[in-house]
Amino acid sequence: DRPHVQFVDRHRRLASLDESMNREEKRGCGYPAYPSTPEEGSVMPHHSWSKAYDADGAIGGFSLYDAYCDDERWGDTEHFVLIVGAPWCPITYTAIEDLGLMSDAFTSKNVQLVYIQVDDRDPETGASADHANELVNHFVPAADMIRVGDIDNVEPLSLGHTLEAVPLILVVERSTMRVVIRGLGVRGIEMIQTFFDLSTTDDEESVGSDTEGV
Repeated sequence: DRPHVQFVDRHRRLASLDESMNREEKRGCGYPAYPSTPEEGSVMPHHSWSKAYDADGAIGGFSLYDAYCDDERWGDTEHFVLIVGAPWCPITYTAIEDLGLMSDAFTSKNVQLVYIQVDDRDPETGASADHANELVNHFVPAADMIRVGDIDNVEPLSLGHTLEAVPLILVVERSTMRVVIRGLGVRGIEMIQTFFDLSTTDDEESVGSDTEGV
């Protein structure tokens, strides 16, 4: 089987998200109710990762629940751009590099980039924050991009098992945690650039615009 077919099948064997995914959280600030998969117009599930890298190499955790509730840390952030990818997919490299090279422009627009690795080249190896950090550092080491991996996803259980293809690129509005853009592949990259009014170089525009996720 092709790697992406193995990827989908393997993640679908993970324990399914239970009914708690569809209820409003009763903790703290009250994260809004959300569906089991991130769809455009719906609230993004509050995935949390126990390990995450910042661009400077600092290690901590990252939580979409905290991103919504923690005004002290995230109060200036208006949107999160989530790049969900895998290292066997070359379009994931394109997404990391193209968007990562624009990280200063994203920062100026109060946007936080996040790379989420949901699979690894080795089918026996889980996608960790360490692997995600290595991949981002290979292409755009200085990019202001948080790096996390699916095996460190502690709540809800997994993002990877909900996907049909990668890279999936999501824009999440912090004030509501709603997915305002959901795109696949190079077309998804272009959608993000258009949404935030970011110009592309001739080289970036020369990439096949009809290429979808793998």
